[in-house]
Amino acid sequence: MDNFFTLSSMTTLAGSVAVVVVVLNTTRHVLNWGPRWFGLLIAIAVSIGALHASSAAAATGGAAAAAPGLLGYIVALVNGCLIYTSAFGLQNSTIAPADAEAGSGIRFQSVVDKPGLPKEAPLHFRTPW
Repeated sequence: MDNFFTLSSMTTLAGSVAVVVVVLNTTRHVLNWGPRWFGLLIAIAVSIGALHASSAAAATGGAAAAAPGLLGYIVALVNGCLIYTSAFGLQNSTIAPADAEAGSGIRFQSVVDKPGLPKEAPLHFRTPW
């Protein structure tokens, strides 16, 4: 279980970036849906989750966790943007570079051809965002 995500690994920048890449790519593959704003939403949610996890960890003894203030949420928003841009850069430069050959790498087909439905270009796991 050391290789899976844990709460402490998801509160690091590298772990948060990995969560965004994995969740957005999985959504794109399974549902053939994954707009860029959804990746930003995931990144902000992960950042706010990390904020609340750190607030809960800061509570000592039997005291209740202090609710984060407005400044904490502003920092979480900025951290969400940092997480998103890092994930975007990782996806588009390492996982699915734009200059990659069209037939190279693993491609996951996520759209089932059904008669009568308009055909959309399928989104692959390694498709650039």
